[in-house]
Amino acid sequence: MRGLEPTYMMDLVEGKFAGTSRQQLADIFSDFRNDAAKNALLIHFHGGLVNQASGIQNAIDLNQQYASTQTGCLFPIWETGLWEVLERNWLDIAGDTVFQIILDRVLSAVWAKTREAGGNRGMTLDYLPGTFLVSDLLDSAQGIGDIALPLADIDFQGLEPLTPLQEQQLQVAFTQDTRLTGAIQAAINAHVASTDDTTRAVFSDMRVQPKKSAMDPMVLDNLAASAASMRGIPLEIALRVLGIVKLVIFRFLEKKDHGLHATAVEEILRAFYLATVGAGVWTQIKSYAHEAFQGDAQQYGGSALLEEIGQLPSDKKVLLVGHSAGSIFISELLSAAVKRNIKSAFGVIFLAPAARFDLFADALNSAGDLVGDFRMYTMTDQNECSDILVRLNNKGGGLGWFYPRSLLYLISGVLEPDVDSPIVGMQRFYNPHVWNGNNVDVNTLRSYVTAPGTDRVCWSVCSGPNKKLCANARSHGDFGHAIMLNGIRNSTVDAIREILSSGAF
Repeated sequence: MRGLEPTYMMDLVEGKFAGTSRQQLADIFSDFRNDAAKNALLIHFHGGLVNQASGIQNAIDLNQQYASTQTGCLFPIWETGLWEVLERNWLDIAGDTVFQIILDRVLSAVWAKTREAGGNRGMTLDYLPGTFLVSDLLDSAQGIGDIALPLADIDFQGLEPLTPLQEQQLQVAFTQDTRLTGAIQAAINAHVASTDDTTRAVFSDMRVQPKKSAMDPMVLDNLAASAASMRGIPLEIALRVLGIVKLVIFRFLEKKDHGLHATAVEEILRAFYLATVGAGVWTQIKSYAHEAFQGDAQQYGGSALLEEIGQLPSDKKVLLVGHSAGSIFISELLSAAVKRNIKSAFGVIFLAPAARFDLFADALNSAGDLVGDFRMYTMTDQNECSDILVRLNNKGGGLGWFYPRSLLYLISGVLEPDVDSPIVGMQRFYNPHVWNGNNVDVNTLRSYVTAPGTDRVCWSVCSGPNKKLCANARSHGDFGHAIMLNGIRNSTVDAIREILSSGAF
């Protein structure tokens, strides 16, 4: 593996210069300004879940791809190294007995609700735990993004909230579910194992063998505390699981669901595994992009970038390309550019962007004049739903059943504070028949991105005679690489090459 190439890379850690220096960035811009053959500088921001080694290798590959276009290139390596942490955590959650049991109970309860016969609506449910074991969820891993049930049709159109009678029925069932309550009690026992004997006696049922869980430690603290309260462990667990069932149904009613399988997983992760699944890590990644523009230009890479861009002559253009969380970096850059009185317009290309609608809408509202041309390459919703996040476990076994959709779906459904948070790269939020949240930011970007005659978006897969409007990636990660995981060339890289060569979108 080759190391950093300071002639076209900028290495940042938490927004600050690390493996490269401020002077080396100045040298890159000086060379670009003095090279009469190069009229444009491409600045490519990789995704947030990329470690330094991967970021460097991808920069080397893409730099070679763009070399023939007579364009200057700069690749900020704002590595986080957090992907390995998240992937390990996801494997731990998937292997957690507690997670598997809760997932079955939630899916079984919602499925029972969908099977209500017309004359029996509102009466007790035909709830049967054990309907959705891991083996039953494997259909979701076949690239369809949700459960395929040969057992019965699922009627989500006629779905209604649980009645008080049904809530009471499920609460009793969950309270008496010894496999559910026993698994969580085992996790609590393991969690308090290091405490003193008196505390352990209060919080633990010593008849249950301790077993470590991947649950959020704060959730385990709360559950342990409830052991000494009037409610006790079984009732506390029952109320939490019942709450998840109600939230899943509510999301279907509000058209904020991500399919039955993914929605159930998302609500379980939010309720029991939020710290483990990576919500804090995602917040940290976004903060790196923001912090890069907050300090002085001698230390902070974003501030230094804008300082150098501000010194470019008017005939030198800058093209910003952002893959996944790289779009967050670009949104922060645009907002900061206005405050620093940057005058020259940028070309902007988003690749499967993970930025929230409100972040990019704010950037456009404040810095719209700085966006000369814009294009987004991202997947259709059908391909987004089929892009399985974690396909294999650490033993090589199938893990597609854990979460059956893409990284952008997980960000929207779990990692962002608001459930079903609008993400710029997700097609579902551009269709008012699918998502009608009456959101000002969503309406703003819908009008901008899909404006007739602008060709501002390519929904992959798309092809045609104009190479600039082609995309063939079917996986989130493929957008950022010249060669995709299946060995096929990424046509979006060729589209960017055409834009660079022609000087026009």
